[in-house]
Amino acid sequence: MKKLYVNESEIDGKGIHIDENAKKHEHIAFIQGTLKEKITTSKKDALSIPLWYGITDTLWLDPQDTIWRYFNHSCEPNCAIVGTKKVIALRNIKKGTELTFDYSMTDGDLLWNMPCICQTKKCRNQIRSIQLIPAKTFEEHLPFIPNYFKKLRKRYIQSATMY
Repeated sequence: MKKLYVNESEIDGKGIHIDENAKKHEHIAFIQGTLKEKITTSKKDALSIPLWYGITDTLWLDPQDTIWRYFNHSCEPNCAIVGTKKVIALRNIKKGTELTFDYSMTDGDLLWNMPCICQTKKCRNQIRSIQLIPAKTFEEHLPFIPNYFKKLRKRYIQSATMY
């Protein structure tokens, strides 16, 4: 596992930075936190859990006071969450770089969304659940999307095309 630290972020306040180089597809760390179960019933309810990582659409990982509360979103991330907690590098990452991932890849709550402030060339301006991201974005993130969220998106697309 790589050495990580919290420092100023160019995206939003603070972010997680890597204290050593990482090679493409290398394991960086495991996200830490407490498992929590929650079914959202309204948009307000969905927005009440912005720092949590989705395991399923009702099971979440709350990073609480760990370093992982500073894992910022990017529409052009340098990391992905594989499985439920494993963070890998999507490309070579140099020491001192802020680690980012695409929040949409681990969120299946159709009620949730938030404005995107990543300002990358591929910025979608709105971060939404995996079911609602563009097909091209979904394809670009394969095979590094957790299996649960791949299946969730497939079911959603199939049900949308039935009508």
